[in-house]
Amino acid sequence: MKYLRWLWIATIVFFIAYFINVYLESGFDSVLFASGIAILASGVGLLNKK
Repeated sequence: MKYLRWLWIATIVFFIAYFINVYLESGFDSVLFASGIAILASGVGLLNKK
């Protein structure tokens, strides 16, 4: 399960880079922003240490 945490963190990092790139090219995209919030919220449970 530890690899899932690292995969989620890598996904967040790549998404932030992609979001900044899209924002600089064409402005704010609300659908992309909502997708980022969904990705962020989907992995919060991976931060719990058992």
